[in-house]
Amino acid sequence: MVLKGKSGKMSLITNCFQLNVDNNITDVIQILVDIVGIFVTAGVSIWIVKTIQKRLNNERSIKDYFISEVSIIQNEYRNLLSSVMSSKESPKMLKVKFNNLNTKVNSLMKLLAAKYKIQENLLAEYQTQLPMIIEDDRGYTSVYRQDSRFTLTQSTMNAIYKLDRENGHLFYDIIVKINDAA
Repeated sequence: MVLKGKSGKMSLITNCFQLNVDNNITDVIQILVDIVGIFVTAGVSIWIVKTIQKRLNNERSIKDYFISEVSIIQNEYRNLLSSVMSSKESPKMLKVKFNNLNTKVNSLMKLLAAKYKIQENLLAEYQTQLPMIIEDDRGYTSVYRQDSRFTLTQSTMNAIYKLDRENGHLFYDIIVKINDAA
């Protein structure tokens, strides 16, 4: 296109300038849209990561709590056995302690079964066999009415050691199952 005169040249320059301004405004708008898009994407990403991290932290805290409870119960059984084998318990107090411990175990195992699909009667050997072994001991039965401290026979102690040896891993099995749960 051929332009004549000064106004023609001016018109061409104005048109070129207008095109540059239009392109610059479009470019600026595109850059602003891109920047806003980056901030929105970053914000959503941060929100997602924080939400997931919070859920993972909450789940880990719950697992840690249950693991702690399993460890506490295991220690209570060990302390009770130590006390019984050291002749520091009376029959009636021992029954009370076993009942309290069984209540704790039942409550915990019910929760673990519901949350982590862990077999609810996994500690049944400790809950049923252990008291039966002790209650069948002649040292226990001979002082039951007087409710005085008793001494277990060696065969009863051996039976307790055997029960603990064969089933002591169950506490660790529960802990592993809690940790492995999704």
